Amino acid sequence: MNNWENVFNEIKHELAEQERIVNLIQSTKMYHAVEGIHNIRKKSDLFIKRGEQIGASLKHILGNTDDRIQKSDALTAVKKSNKLVNEKLDQMQKEYEIKLQYEELYNVIREKVNLDEIMLCKNLYLLKKIDEREKSICVMAPLENIDLPDGYSRRIKNIDMLFGKNRLRIYMSKDYMLNTTLPIVQDVSEDYVSIKYNPEKEGHCILVTMVAEKVGKVYIHSAYQTLNEIAKNKNIIKIYDFHGVVPEELLFMGNEEGAEKLGSEESVIVKNATYIVVANNAMKRHILKKYPSCKSEFILFPMNNADNDRDGNGELGKNNSGKPVVIYSGGLQKWQLIPEMQDAMERQKTSFDYRMYVSDTEEFMKLWSDRERPDTWRVDTLSADELKKEYEKAQYGFTLRDDIIVNEVACPTKLIDYVKYGIIPILKSDKIGDFVENGLEYVRIEDFINGRIPLEEKRVQMVQNNFSVMGKIYDDYKKGLKELQEILERI
Repeated sequence: MNNWENVFNEIKHELAEQERIVNLIQSTKMYHAVEGIHNIRKKSDLFIKRGEQIGASLKHILGNTDDRIQKSDALTAVKKSNKLVNEKLDQMQKEYEIKLQYEELYNVIREKVNLDEIMLCKNLYLLKKIDEREKSICVMAPLENIDLPDGYSRRIKNIDMLFGKNRLRIYMSKDYMLNTTLPIVQDVSEDYVSIKYNPEKEGHCILVTMVAEKVGKVYIHSAYQTLNEIAKNKNIIKIYDFHGVVPEELLFMGNEEGAEKLGSEESVIVKNATYIVVANNAMKRHILKKYPSCKSEFILFPMNNADNDRDGNGELGKNNSGKPVVIYSGGLQKWQLIPEMQDAMERQKTSFDYRMYVSDTEEFMKLWSDRERPDTWRVDTLSADELKKEYEKAQYGFTLRDDIIVNEVACPTKLIDYVKYGIIPILKSDKIGDFVENGLEYVRIEDFINGRIPLEEKRVQMVQNNFSVMGKIYDDYKKGLKELQEILERI
């Protein structure tokens, strides 16, 4: 036991002993007599009439205790003072314990790395802020992504909306280029803190793990952001949102070293996660097949694109006076099959009005190469709000994927947006998440290339059916939303 603990305990022991003696004295008949006589002699505001005061005092002397007399007694005042002193001691003890925690943290980290004092103070201030907040959560994701239009960022934002008001969010994200002694802590607002750390620096990992353990709960967005020290920590509740099969994606892109590294980190978090959040049943089946010993509780929570206020009951008939509009919105990753989409556009260059909204227009045109350009098209980069207006005009939308595991477990953001806006998907493989399993209707890419698209009446029927599919997905979304909200409220 530390010296300061001995001092606090000795003071509390003396106070307790003093109260014991006071109680013993107050319980004697002699002291009742002293209290009664003292009350007769003094003027008291506790009694309306003098006769009432004398009568109560005499009864008190004879053993019929009067609370009014006892409460006004000097020894009762001593007991009340003792209680206040004890409360103050408890408060001082708690504050001193926190101070010692910070000093201990300071010493632990100083043994590991050569620290800059000012940066250490910034990190310790965060721990103090956590102590001051009733509710807090660590989110392993980049805070700056929260307002970007891609699927990963929209998922981060949609999850952030579940944390509710008055909860401190501590966003922790990796930055392998960071060369500071300690993580960079930025107090963004009253409810948001951003921590940038380098997972290859031991001092960084020590501190972010201590923060996570102090908070006691983390929401991890994908294998890219998980940290083994946190994943293995038994004192932390871990909610892991899969965000796709990262090792398989890296292997597909030819990055074997990255696939091996992220595969190892994925394995650690899957085996240690308290809860695993998946966007579809296909992902759950994949995880249990790959990790049969997984004991985590699964939560099915599809992408509903809550930031897209479209309710899935858009216009059935889109009265464009010209050619049917075919849209694409998304990235240029290898699995998006951009060259195959461009081949299809060239084959049908006169029949449709193409709207290509991509993350990098220059790269899109490089991939286009020397193909013949369509008669009517637009290649651009738009904001999320601008995209909504374009969705209103489109009848068809490209979502080309190969039949591989990366796509089988996917829940493409654009596919949900397409369905919500009454856009018929153009698919190569129908193994994309649970969509076709739930009854999604679509146009095959080979039919599109050969000009076999549905007549307007049939297209409208397909749109109506797909709204029903979206309804099934939305039911799963609402159920998962309730489960997640209950968990977040409980932990």
